[in-house]
Amino acid sequence: MVGRKTFGQVDRRLRQAFPHNSQEVFGGCSCLLFGDFGQLPPVMDLPLYTTDSRSELSDQGRAAYQTFQLAVVLDQVMRQAGQGPEQVKFRDVLLRLRDAKVTVANWNHLMTRTPTRVQDLSPFSTSLHLIPTVEAVVEYNVAQLQASGQPIATIKAVHTGPNAAKAPADNAGGLEAVICLARTGELPDLPIAVMVSFHSYSGHTFPDGTVPITPLRRSWSSSGGPCSRLQLPLKLAWAVTIHKSQGLTLDKVVIDVGKREFSTGLTFVACSRVHCLQDLLFTPPFPYQRLSSLSNSSRLKDRQEEDQRLLSLQPSTTQYFTSTTI
Repeated sequence: MVGRKTFGQVDRRLRQAFPHNSQEVFGGCSCLLFGDFGQLPPVMDLPLYTTDSRSELSDQGRAAYQTFQLAVVLDQVMRQAGQGPEQVKFRDVLLRLRDAKVTVANWNHLMTRTPTRVQDLSPFSTSLHLIPTVEAVVEYNVAQLQASGQPIATIKAVHTGPNAAKAPADNAGGLEAVICLARTGELPDLPIAVMVSFHSYSGHTFPDGTVPITPLRRSWSSSGGPCSRLQLPLKLAWAVTIHKSQGLTLDKVVIDVGKREFSTGLTFVACSRVHCLQDLLFTPPFPYQRLSSLSNSSRLKDRQEEDQRLLSLQPSTTQYFTSTTI
């Protein structure tokens, strides 16, 4: 999800790139936006539809978004397609999660997918786990690594620049300062490659089905000067955060929705990663109050108002395109 600051940066950069149109939004360039505001909002930024006044850059992004006066609303659900009664019911539950209108009956329907009520858990034995927080994801992944019974290799990145080793992975293009992997033999501090087997990968591999993953270098600037990190682009992923799963379509998934909706859209995004209800497993189970509290979100009203605004733009959008020669 693009936030206001990012949108402001896009607007500012395009005005610089096209100085002859610097007084126009996006430097006079045409721009299309697509997405669903019911998904998770941007991290460390505000959704485009919010009206709060913040930094100059954030307000510039908000102003740029307000210039969009044409909208097409796509209302056919593709991931959970199908007209069978179970599929129709699942789509209804998901839409109610999106709009914070969940009933007790909806909650009961979801709770049929808990470990004590699912007869065969074996399809979920290797499924990805979706967990709300980074801390809980790290804890789960480390526990799984330790449970593998394999020796563990601790691989430290090679750094240049002041305090580069302490920089977060986001500064280094997602590369971690330290990663832990299961090993079968002795490894150098930073291997020239690690052989990895990927599920459902259809590209070229070695005869044993593995792919060599080699270290990458990422550079960035800090207040102390230029920095870099050389590291294997790997991360443990028995579990990922719900934020990280956004945009994925998964065959099966195990979900921990956490104790509260600390980010609007968290539960909706987690539950909508799969094709049907039978592809979900909730552990641990959660009370109805966890879903009834979705309506308490401070951003929900703003988002719903924006949904209505976009819907109201459809007639004028249709008229514009039927009367305009392209």
